[in-house]
Amino acid sequence: MDSMRLEPGSNSICHVIFDLSNRTGEQNKQVLIGSNDPKRPYLDLRLTGICGTAIQVTPAAIRFGELTAGVETVQTLVATNLLDEAVSLRSVSSSVKGVKAEIVESADRSWIIRVTAAPLTAQERLSGGIRLDFSSGAVTVPVVGTATPVIKSVPERITVLSGVSESVDRQAVLSSSDGRAFEILSAELMNAEGTAEFKQLRADRWQCTLSILPASVKQGAAVQVHTSCEDQPEIIIPVETVNE
Repeated sequence: MDSMRLEPGSNSICHVIFDLSNRTGEQNKQVLIGSNDPKRPYLDLRLTGICGTAIQVTPAAIRFGELTAGVETVQTLVATNLLDEAVSLRSVSSSVKGVKAEIVESADRSWIIRVTAAPLTAQERLSGGIRLDFSSGAVTVPVVGTATPVIKSVPERITVLSGVSESVDRQAVLSSSDGRAFEILSAELMNAEGTAEFKQLRADRWQCTLSILPASVKQGAAVQVHTSCEDQPEIIIPVETVNE
């Protein structure tokens, strides 16, 4: 407010700043002014209008979906200036671990940005955004994705009944999602008593046979498997107890 005190018959201007970053379409905002006026203690002001897009970015979000661990993946963003005046793209940056962005082509009113997801480890998730800093303002493009393990375990976790005093046997099958051959180099049962043995079923598949003492299973129990796969040298298979 230019002045917080109004004499009879006077006026004061209320200055409102509305940040339109990443907003498009119809907008409706409220500004509530409270005063000691006994007849009208609250004045309800409204900001309404249509927010156009200064810079159009396609696609609106980078969705890598399921990424294969260890494999680099590339997507492309196209940014277009919809304003009448000239706009410059000053820089691009990524807030996502393992993802980089770079300008590969620049024209008078459009830009092409390459977005690259570096090889991830198994079960890693992408979360964050690509920031495009224009002379007219910044635009952030969300980035999402999940790394799919090269080598999968079925089941993904081993369960045993709690309170059982005798050893029980469980099995899991480890196989590569892309058919690549691999070797099991070693396996260790952590935070639990028992043994883990492996048998090769074919070049890309192994069978794991576990003998576990349920009463010994502690928090964080798992089978730690070391493989010859460079993209996934280690696999963790959780071991949990469940009630009957």
